[in-house]
Order: sequence, then C-alpha cells, then structure tokens
Amino acid sequence: MSARLLPRGSPAAIHRGWRTTAKGMRLIKSLVLSVFLVAVGVLPAPAAQPAGVDQTGALPSRTFTSEPDWAEEPSDATPFDLDAAATCQAQLHQLAAALRAFRAANDGAYPVWLSALAPTHLPDRATLICPADTAGGDPLSTHARDPDFATSYLYELSPSEYEARRSQIRQYGGIVPIVRCLHHVDVPLAAYTGAEDATGETTLSIGADMRVYAGRPEWRDDRRLIDQLYADMRAALRDADGRALSAYPFGTMKLLDAPQLVELRKALEEAATHESYATMGAYQKLAGAYYAHADLRDEAIARYAEAVKLTPNDAEARFALGVLHGQAGDIVESTQALEEGLKLQPDTVDVTLTLARQYARDGRHDDLRRVYALLQSHFRAESLVHNYALGSVAYLAEDLPASREALERVLRQLPPGMPATDSIPRYAIARLASIYEQQGDPAAATVLLSALDPGMSQVGEPAAPIEGTGALGAVTLDDYAGAPIVVAFWRSDNAACRAQLAYLEDLRQRLGCQFSVIAVNVAPPDVQGRETLYATANIASATVMGAPEIARAYAVASVPTVALVDRDGVVRYRHVGHRSEDAGDIERHVRALIGDGATPSGDPSEQVSE
Repeated sequence: MSARLLPRGSPAAIHRGWRTTAKGMRLIKSLVLSVFLVAVGVLPAPAAQPAGVDQTGALPSRTFTSEPDWAEEPSDATPFDLDAAATCQAQLHQLAAALRAFRAANDGAYPVWLSALAPTHLPDRATLICPADTAGGDPLSTHARDPDFATSYLYELSPSEYEARRSQIRQYGGIVPIVRCLHHVDVPLAAYTGAEDATGETTLSIGADMRVYAGRPEWRDDRRLIDQLYADMRAALRDADGRALSAYPFGTMKLLDAPQLVELRKALEEAATHESYATMGAYQKLAGAYYAHADLRDEAIARYAEAVKLTPNDAEARFALGVLHGQAGDIVESTQALEEGLKLQPDTVDVTLTLARQYARDGRHDDLRRVYALLQSHFRAESLVHNYALGSVAYLAEDLPASREALERVLRQLPPGMPATDSIPRYAIARLASIYEQQGDPAAATVLLSALDPGMSQVGEPAAPIEGTGALGAVTLDDYAGAPIVVAFWRSDNAACRAQLAYLEDLRQRLGCQFSVIAVNVAPPDVQGRETLYATANIASATVMGAPEIARAYAVASVPTVALVDRDGVVRYRHVGHRSEDAGDIERHVRALIGDGATPSGDPSEQVSE
C-alpha cells in the first residue's frame, strides 16, 4: 500500500501531534506558563521546531470525525489493506495470550512495557510490529515509546499513563482498551463485523478483559461495543454467574443508555426475589452501582454494605462505599471504608490523596503522616498522577521541598499544549505559587499565577470601584474603606463558591471581624431570583447582585475568585478556585493585611474541587 496522508481527526493524526485548545486565551496561558517554567529552570529551553510546526510548538487542533475527510486523495485505488489488518488482529490475539500469561505469573501485575513479554511469554518479538507500520515500530504516540524495543502498538499502561488508565479500568472494567493499533484507521468497521452500517474510523484493541476487538477510537461512544457489554451483563445476571458479574464495576452504568438502564433495573429487582442472589457479593455490587447511578444513595449504600460483608477481599466495594458515605456527609464511615479498601489495595493513589485531605482537615497529623509514608512507598517518579498525588500530600504534610519537587515534575510531564487551566496543571500551578511565595519568591509566584488568572496584573494597582445593590441594600467599595476587604466572586450553583463563602465568614469571625467581605454574584440575569434567595439565607456579609460589569472590571475568568484589597484600596492578592489546601494561603494574606502574623489554621469547610 502506498503512502498517503492521514485523515483529519484520525487517532493516528492526533497521537502524532500535540493536542491544543481552540481558544486563543487558553493557548496564551499555556505559553505564559511555559515561558515562566523555562525561565526558572523547571523546563528546558525549547529546541528548534521542525518544518510544519508553528512557533507555539503545536500542530493544528484535530478532532475525530464520523466520516473520514481526506486531506488528499490516495495515490492508489485501494484505500486500505485488509491483509495487514487481519495479520495485525492475529498478532493482537497472541499479545493478549502473552499478557494473560504474564499476569498469571506476576500476581496480576501488568508489564511495564510490552517488550517485557518477550521472550518468556512472547517468543517472537516480531509480533510487536504491525505489518501496516511502515516505520517498523512506531506506536503513533509520543508518550508510549517502548525504551527497550520499538513496537507498533500503543500501550495504554505505559509508566506515564498507568495510573490514569488503571483508574479507568477500575471504573469501567474490561471494556477499557489497554493495547491499541492506530495503523488501520482507514479500514471500515464493516470489514471486521460485516455490518453495513458500521462506518467511520476504526482501531484494533485489546481490552482489559483481554478480548481483541475492532471499534471506534472513542470507545466510550462505541454503541456496538456497549451493546455487547450490556448483553453480556444481562446474560451473567440471568445465569447468576457471580464471577462474570464481578467484571462490571460502577462506571459501566455511565455507558448504558436510558432504555438499557430501565431493563437492567427490572432484571435486578427480579433477581432480588431469588435467594441465591442475596448472598452473591457481585450481584450486590452491581445493584449498588445501579442505584448509585440512579441517585438512590441509601439503597446504593445498603447494597454496597452487603457486598463488603460478602466479599472480604474486594477493595473496590469498599472504595465505592466510602465515596457514597462521604457524599452523604458521614465522614467517619467514609474514612473507615476507604481505609479498609486501602489496606487491600495500598497503591491506589487517589484514595490515599482523599484520605490525606480528610486527615488534614480533621487535624489528624499522625494519620496524615502515615498515608504520606504509604504513598512514598509506592511512588513512581515517571507517573504524572503519582507526582500530582505526592506533591499534594507532601504540601498537606508541610514538606514543601518534596511538594515542590513533585509538582515541578508534574509540569514537566504535562502533554505539550495542555492548557494551564486544566485540572492537574491548575492545581500544580496554584500549589507551586504558594510554595514559591512561602520560600521567599513572591514575584515568581505572581508570574506563575498569571497562567491561571488574567487579573494578576491588577495586583499592586488600585482596586476597581464597586457599586451595586444586594440582598441587604446598596453596596459600594468605599463603604468599607479603611479596613482590609475580600472581594469574592461567586454563584450559588458552584459548590466551590459555596464552600469558599462559608470559609470566609468563618475566618472573618475567627479574626474578630477585622476585615470585610463583599460577595459579588456573577450568575446571569435569568437566575437572579434564585441567587438572591441563596444570598439572603446563607451569606452574612455584603452582597452585590446582577453586576457583570464588576466581574469584567476585576478580570474574573472563573469562579470562585477572590481579590484582597488593603486599607488603602490597593489589590494585594488574588486567588482562583477553592480547595481545603487553599485556606492557608488566603488566611496568611488576610492576616498580613490586618497585621496579624499568626500561623493559619485549617479549613473547617467541606473540601470542594476547583
């Protein structure tokens, strides 16, 4: 088959380049961050860019297409090579068998790289080369290049991606692809299935259940794949096959459509009338997953509690139960269930992070140090998620050097072009800025935060005027002149805003009302009635409603955002988002403005993500 251009939006095209945002502002923020990180030595200076790449170092943004849109007509009459696809499919079956054998010999562990399968479980390394791969070992991905042997297959459990993909497997089960071939996107799905309506791009994959299948690049939107999952689930339920039922964790409910969920509920309720299911832990887990997805929390907690009793070695049931108890506000039960799950599966970093945050809020320093040590014992420096978790927990444990080192690794490991406002870089930037400031470099912290907050340029400048009407009447900034003021931008349907407002009022009371809070609402006009009701019932400080011009004047890009104004009316600090870790930063700056240098205390409010 002769060379041809990749279809726009194909997974191969996407994995060849860097993903970028379509919004200029997000790209600018990413550039600001990159320039700063190079300046402080976190990132190396960029090398000269190859031809075809623009000065930002990013290829044009691309998305998947339902119908291939060819950039150029192929040079021959045959648009795809069926023989190569068939050979590749056979090789993937051999790889799946080798992976099963490897896991059986290594207590369920996955290989670090596919090359580790050879020669013990994969006698011929040539099996790792797809016949359609003209480069002879290109997975079409920058993050999954095997250092020991060039392979054609994208290994989704490579060191940098392992934790994120493992988390998906915990959520969705065997349907999650762990090995993919991106060299046959041109081959229509109909060539594998015989279904005439099977159009669009295709990848060959090995799922976490070790099944080889052809499907859509975006597997969570592949209805054929999901329909098969649903059929298998119903068959296992009908046959009371506990082992098969255990393969469907809570996330599978998110994949099913409304009619499938209706029928599944009928099947679950029918099964509940049979005695054999009552003592089947896998059935109780599946029922718990359904009821949790249906927002029937009490029923879900009851089912997961039964599953925990029936499955003494099931970490996932305990994790799910802990999450549900946490959502219900029962922190003691939540912590106990998560701890039990962590004993069974101690390398689950997201649970470790959740517990660390809870212990920090509760002042349980010994428990915080214990989970910090546990995280360190399983730490892998090559993993983005591990560095994110270690940096977060080290910060909570007040180990600032370790936190800084881990979070700087996070920024080095981010995919090129990822916007600074995405969840992980946003958190890493906020924490690093706090560390830089505490270590005596506030200028570096300000530059770093500029990647998140376009209003950072206002720090050191006179605060913009505030005039408006709130739940308690007319409000102006001048009404509170002569004392520090916290201007908080909020809306009631944002949980982080609600938590931050509660925290600010608690802080104001603890500091003897030596500063004021002006809460500026940014919700659109059509929900101002709702916002006013919330403000009247829940906000003790002054509010300003329906004043979008104030948010524009303060360059507010997202909520919650706070601006701290000193006695002279000058902006001295800004903060975007609200997590429990943010409390110390805000309190430290408020205390500085009122002349109180005491050590900040913990955040008594509910932990809420930004």
